[in-house]
Amino acid sequence: VAKAYVAETRAALEHDTWAGAGGYDVARRFSIAVDELVRFVVDNATVRFAQRYARAHQRCAVIAQGGYGRGEMNPWSDVDLLILYPGRVSPYVETISERLIQTLFDAQMQAGWAVRTIRECVEQAGADLATRTTMIDGRFIAGSADLGAEFAEVVEAQMIARDPGGFIERKLAENRERQTRMGGSAFMLEPNVKEGQGGLRDIQTLMWIARVKRGAVLLEDLTAA
Repeated sequence: VAKAYVAETRAALEHDTWAGAGGYDVARRFSIAVDELVRFVVDNATVRFAQRYARAHQRCAVIAQGGYGRGEMNPWSDVDLLILYPGRVSPYVETISERLIQTLFDAQMQAGWAVRTIRECVEQAGADLATRTTMIDGRFIAGSADLGAEFAEVVEAQMIARDPGGFIERKLAENRERQTRMGGSAFMLEPNVKEGQGGLRDIQTLMWIARVKRGAVLLEDLTAA
């Protein structure tokens, strides 16, 4: 069912692309379609788990990260997920993780995932700039809404509000290094439209900086920031 659903969604978006649909619209619609698939799998797995372990009351939250978290996932992009749990990895967390990842692979989607507590998220974000950036893009999809809200609060307090100047300095340095590596010009004969100067990654870097400095989430927010 999942494989057919994803194939039909991709086919419809390909048709609309050739008919003139914009790239952002296609990415947004595919992200929404994957949201629905993830919710279906998590809800279905939760019901089956509860039928087997009626007295178990366990929680986890599924968070979309990266381009998927921003709602900007193209039809053949990786599905980047964070499976968040409190305390320890329980049979419920293992069930959700295994069912979700297996379904995505069966549907011919590439999935990247991590299984962490909120404390581990904070530690990883402090140690690695890419992880911190990915979590800033985090968006709750399914599972425990309370745990998802707690994650959002921690991201705001620990990854956005804390040391914004240091984050901006490191992102700008990362950007300069990437542009140098990709040729350092917007007029390359064969430009890399994602990583090259003036490409998609430059726009994303602008938005990450605007997020930590002014709280801007959408491009439209920049006019008021």
